[in-house]
Amino acid sequence: VRPVRDYLEDEVCRHIGGVTVNGAAVDRVANTSNFTFDGIEGEGLVTALDLAGFSVSAGSACLSGKMDPSHVLLAMGRTRAQAKASIRVSIGESTEPYYIDKFLNVLYGTVEHLRETQAKWRKIGCST
Repeated sequence: VRPVRDYLEDEVCRHIGGVTVNGAAVDRVANTSNFTFDGIEGEGLVTALDLAGFSVSAGSACLSGKMDPSHVLLAMGRTRAQAKASIRVSIGESTEPYYIDKFLNVLYGTVEHLRETQAKWRKIGCST
């Protein structure tokens, strides 16, 4: 699954600015990517992608369902805000590149929309 994961990460980084692939510089599991998107709350992105039919999560696998930032990302030196702006995407042996392309198309528009919306909220003094 590593080539599919690498394709996913390459395309996200190529098409979306202000994104970090957490752990990209180290040896890691091949079926999981973790992204930090500047200017976005991870929970909002998780919800929007879920509504579009894609299951991703915020936080680490052992904390699924909790609102706390990932202790793994915090231990890696990410700030609480960066950890809360992160999502985890898992893929499997049956994940085909065309499914990744469908996901990417939804992700691009969703990130853009959330950044615009959350920037407007911050501008008028509301937290997201």
